[in-house]
Amino acid sequence: MTDDSGDDGDRLLRLAGIGLVAGILIAFGVMAAAFAAGPSGDPGVANTTWQLDRVNDTHVRIVLAEGEPVRGEDLVVTVDSYERQASPPRVVAENDSFLVEYRSNQVLRLYHDPGRGDSTLLGAWRPTG
Repeated sequence: MTDDSGDDGDRLLRLAGIGLVAGILIAFGVMAAAFAAGPSGDPGVANTTWQLDRVNDTHVRIVLAEGEPVRGEDLVVTVDSYERQASPPRVVAENDSFLVEYRSNQVLRLYHDPGRGDSTLLGAWRPTG
């Protein structure tokens, strides 16, 4: 009578090892592809031009002067590093604008933040008057 239980164990161990090596190779391939693709930021957003117009003593208007449309929900406005409530349109296209509360001598920054952990500074201003 022959005992084949040792051979079955060796086969399972070899299969597990092959699966582990294949998984590691796939993971390295995915990481290399992601690294080669570069940053995940939206390249169209980097090519936008924004401007700030003073409306009155308490508000400014942020205008997309040039560039591709941007999803409004991806825009974040800070004033002196504090996030400020802004209500941009659902899609901000060229010449579209939205209002932000603002007082003199503060730094206002506009960011594109699509929620993937990376944000892009689109503009920074210190309007006077």
